[in-house]
Amino acid sequence: MALIVEDAGFAYNAGRGFEHRALEGVDMTVERGGLTVVLGPTGSGKSTLLRLACGLVDATEGRVTIDGQEMSSAARRRLRGRVGMVFQNPESQFFAASVLEDVAFGPVNLGAAHPHDEARAALTAVGLDPDEFGFRTPFELSGGEARRAAVAGVLAMRPDYLLLDEPTAGLDARGRAAVREAVAAARSSAGVVVVTHEASEFMASADRVLVLSGGSLAFSGTPAEMLSASASLPAGVRLPDVARAVLLAGERWGANPRATLDPREAARILTAMAGGPR
Repeated sequence: MALIVEDAGFAYNAGRGFEHRALEGVDMTVERGGLTVVLGPTGSGKSTLLRLACGLVDATEGRVTIDGQEMSSAARRRLRGRVGMVFQNPESQFFAASVLEDVAFGPVNLGAAHPHDEARAALTAVGLDPDEFGFRTPFELSGGEARRAAVAGVLAMRPDYLLLDEPTAGLDARGRAAVREAVAAARSSAGVVVVTHEASEFMASADRVLVLSGGSLAFSGTPAEMLSASASLPAGVRLPDVARAVLLAGERWGANPRATLDPREAARILTAMAGGPR
């Protein structure tokens, strides 16, 4: 059971004189409970991939399937609610008078028997006490609280797959930590895809990493495999700081260390290199 994007391509304004190809031959498989991180420079097709995966646009080539059912215009209504997406700056999309009403909006529209119970459970899952936050206006939440409320609004619809576009952009350290906790909570019931410029936020807990460049896959593999292939990654893809520190130190001291995402292991490697011949 998985969300599968298979050999997919997409062109904006397809068939017109100003056609722009945003994706070409992209594959992605997301299993429930898994976390896939999508990296790439600006304009590489990351957000377009999410829109394709959730059915906002149809693939120009290839196909998208959800647990074996092909995503198409005809099937979109039947598959409604199976894939949830949190857009960039989701707090700008709040509209209800209270956090609870905003989070309950999706379940209400899907015909849930007890939408406010679903909303309360989703708020609890992302670490927002519904008794404390439920009756507050969403427009007075902090950045991290707002992102978590936005994730709760999608989780309340009980999607099988959750897609997030730059969920930590513009947040302080506390807000980023809150969003990471919300993503961890989401994985208990859904497969998760995170598009981000900040590999350090999610890569350590990811099952798979995709790197896009110019609309095509430049890399697809595990985080460990990506670290091993770091020299061949496209410009604009920045490794997590822990891994970069090890690799830069290796260059400085003429060593060839194995990059790692574990701070303790990195400290041991750096200590060993610093104590060796220079």
